[in-house]
Amino acid sequence: MALLRLCLGLTAATSLLIGQVAATPLAGGTHLSPKGNLAARDEDLFVTPAPGLPSLESLGITAADLFDDEWLNDNAPSVFNATGGSSIHRRAADCGIGGGLLFYKPAARACAAYLDQLGTTMCVAPAYPASVTMCSAGSGTSTATVGGTGRGGTHASWCTHVSYAAQAVIASCGVNADWANWGFEYAWGNGNLEIYVIY
Repeated sequence: MALLRLCLGLTAATSLLIGQVAATPLAGGTHLSPKGNLAARDEDLFVTPAPGLPSLESLGITAADLFDDEWLNDNAPSVFNATGGSSIHRRAADCGIGGGLLFYKPAARACAAYLDQLGTTMCVAPAYPASVTMCSAGSGTSTATVGGTGRGGTHASWCTHVSYAAQAVIASCGVNADWANWGFEYAWGNGNLEIYVIY
């Protein structure tokens, strides 16, 4: 798989470093809770869309909104409930094992919620082996990235369909309440658009 080949291209030293970073708590020993009830300050949170996608400001939302349970439940319920119960989350993603490539689940949910807010806006990825980061989020070293690569050429799908793929990874690849192994799934609207979630 394209993502597997990308990930296996990392050196052992890089993988070790990533594993060390993923296990590091936020500054001062605080953590975000599994469901995003914040122990970190709002100003320490970030959600960074890809260049060319709408800014949070243009959508009238903040990074703190995208990490907040109440906001998610009201505005992105499929993301809030990304635990495997709905038809979206019963679609199993392919999950990696080991390599230190754990991502922080609340940060991944923030990116999935952002992408979900974009609706029918098109999310585009270049042909493999190139890839694009569509959203990154987190606080300190507790992070997640949602990105994509096209199989056999440049491919696109609605950003909400990209969100569904990210949600499937969050639901399928968890190792505990806070962390999940990297994984990938195909965008709902385009089986040639491979969406990955990684640290």
